[in-house]
Amino acid sequence: DIMLFQAWGFLFEETGLLELRDMGILLVNIAMDDRHTFHLADSATGKDIGSLVFGKCCDRVVTCAPEVTKWYGYHNVKSVYLPEGTTMNFLKEVDIQSNTLDVIFMGKKYGSRGKLFKKVDSCIPNNIFHGPGWPAGILPANEVINFLNKSKIHIGVSGVGYSEKLTALKMRDFDGLIASSLYLTQFSPDLGTLLDRQFVQ
Repeated sequence: DIMLFQAWGFLFEETGLLELRDMGILLVNIAMDDRHTFHLADSATGKDIGSLVFGKCCDRVVTCAPEVTKWYGYHNVKSVYLPEGTTMNFLKEVDIQSNTLDVIFMGKKYGSRGKLFKKVDSCIPNNIFHGPGWPAGILPANEVINFLNKSKIHIGVSGVGYSEKLTALKMRDFDGLIASSLYLTQFSPDLGTLLDRQFVQ
């Protein structure tokens, strides 16, 4: 049997994962954010709850950051690089409609994103920010593509919570590109690798 995760270390107890492995279950984690959460200290205890700790409990880690495979390898954790993407099949379920929202954003409220919202809201009030921490809350996954197609401009933020220079790909970097809205985001070296550089710079 195989158990496939898309999770972070703080969501599971290490002993429980090791018990599953002892039962012969192969554990595979898709680590989306391990570039900036490889080591992550718990704010209350200081305990490391980052991707590496979780990875050590798994049989294989799938990472979206190519250089991180070397980091895992140094700690004898088996990993494989698999770049993110999207599928045009999402468009089969799209409810074609007019762009009723001027600006949208999807993602957790942290770091500089609060300041971004204030700037947008001060000049473009017809906006919605979805995600943990925003008044509009989390958008169900099956409503994402339709939501993107309601907007004229879809804003992306490539920086992570504690740094604007360190960037990481997000699923919206790909879903946003197949929607009818203009996707406006920061430059990311990863996008430059996966897409035509002239298109993203």
